[in-house]
Amino acid sequence: FYSENTGMIEYLFGIYPDPAEGSYSFGFMATNVEQSRVYGTEIEFALSGSAGRFTNSASGGYVFMYPVEYDQHTGRNRDVYLKYRRMHSIKLYLTTEYRRFDLGVSLRAGSRILNIDDVFLSELTREAILPGFYDYWNESRSGHFLIDQHAGYAINEKLKISLAVKNLLNTEYMGRPGEIMPHRNFSLRLSGSF
Repeated sequence: FYSENTGMIEYLFGIYPDPAEGSYSFGFMATNVEQSRVYGTEIEFALSGSAGRFTNSASGGYVFMYPVEYDQHTGRNRDVYLKYRRMHSIKLYLTTEYRRFDLGVSLRAGSRILNIDDVFLSELTREAILPGFYDYWNESRSGHFLIDQHAGYAINEKLKISLAVKNLLNTEYMGRPGEIMPHRNFSLRLSGSF
């Protein structure tokens, strides 16, 4: 895929004036990035089949993305990454069913975030906004790998009980600054159709 944007807007976090009071405070402001390009490719697959009494399926995909600003006068990329994007992401889902039982696992991985707002990295503002984030960013900005698992049993044609574990390895990762994603979570569910 390829997309080229003119007049693209990103919301940037920073210190901005309050027009009503004339004071300055932290917040988001819509900012024109001017021109941007997003190059990439996406590959997906899905397989299914049976082996004896087992019904198995596998699906997944890979996404490569290169999101950058470009100069409209030269037509060249500036190699300034758009904010809060990842270059690589991979997903793999595996499931198997045997009689009334089903078991599945989900594997997901994402590369590091390419770029964030300067206000989170600037020596003048970083500790005022998110104390400790700058050190965390420098130590933990690698990508992430997650495993989710589920198991279920069909009690009868109308009732099913299942157990799911999200983030099985309790991986700590970040969606954006200050947003640590959910830790390991167990859920037990009874579902039915009537």
